[in-house]
Amino acid sequence: MLGEDFSPRINRQSVPTEIGPLVVPVGGTMMFNCSTRGQPGFVSWFRPGDNLQVSYNSQVMPGLQDRLRVLHNPQTGDYNLMLRYAQFPQDNGTWWCNVFGGPRIAYNLMVMVPPPTRVPQINPISGIVFQVTSEAWTFNCVAHHAYPPVLLQWVRKSGPNADFGALPPTMTVAPDGTIATSVKLILSPLNHGSEFSCVASHLTFAGKTFSSNIQFVIADTRAVNAGNFHNTFLLVRMRTINYCRANNSITCWKKLNLAFISGTDLIFCRYKRRNVYTQWR
Repeated sequence: MLGEDFSPRINRQSVPTEIGPLVVPVGGTMMFNCSTRGQPGFVSWFRPGDNLQVSYNSQVMPGLQDRLRVLHNPQTGDYNLMLRYAQFPQDNGTWWCNVFGGPRIAYNLMVMVPPPTRVPQINPISGIVFQVTSEAWTFNCVAHHAYPPVLLQWVRKSGPNADFGALPPTMTVAPDGTIATSVKLILSPLNHGSEFSCVASHLTFAGKTFSSNIQFVIADTRAVNAGNFHNTFLLVRMRTINYCRANNSITCWKKLNLAFISGTDLIFCRYKRRNVYTQWR
């Protein structure tokens, strides 16, 4: 009976012809071809997952006529299945055409789900670090849930030609089957002054890439005083010195690491037990 699970009756003796992977965006249309090659026969289509029969010859199972249609040509024996308004994840997988007593064809279909936002996000959003707590800093680039997952890659755009680390991507699967991707960037003091870009690519981007950038700057008095970097230094203006003195600083640095935030200079004041950083315009 139409709609019954006929998976045990699939002709598993013949070697299937596998086609794909085919790709279709969510909501798109895909055509699967199957033919008796002009010979008498019965044709059934089976959907992914549970191998439930969705059609028998040119008839589609009740409840699926709005998305499935069999295009039959009596002269050629074609029983092509048209899938409309592709859905994820239920349409994702292998679609079977079974010609009873004849060949069977397996179509491997991938339903693409674009991320809600194409531009990846970097956390923390600022690449300026204000203290040397260790010899490495980590920045995380995240792409939203999609299928297949968004491909992320860290690249250096400018700066010293020093090694940097990028951990293998981690993935989080949502209940609907879509996948979020994150890739961590690990930087050392040798990467000071470098600009890095997290580049995202996906099948739904039509060959384009989208990226977010970060400028890595170590804005710390110890880094400046150590002289380990080829930095450009600025003279601190008189009101900077007055600010430090007014706040009982025991040392007023007359030079500071070149670091700007929208044209704002950084002020460095050293106290007995801690460094205090503030800003003025």
